[in-house]
Amino acid sequence: MEVAEKKWYVIRVVTGQEVKIKDYIDYELSRVSLDKQIEEMLVPTEKVVQIRKGKKDFQREKRRDGQTSRRVPHL
Repeated sequence: MEVAEKKWYVIRVVTGQEVKIKDYIDYELSRVSLDKQIEEMLVPTEKVVQIRKGKKDFQREKRRDGQTSRRVPHL
């Protein structure tokens, strides 16, 4: 069986709903047994340190609002 090259695809989504939409897409793919076709799906984030009341607060902030990325086999 030939292994297909995998490429990244960007999905534009509603800003602020990236994680919710990613979870929904993952659920629907597993429901119809296509989840094995997708290697991974990312919501681009970065770790940010904020100092509040003298303490470091680590948070994840989205790097690109309104986008998620999927890596799927190139057909």
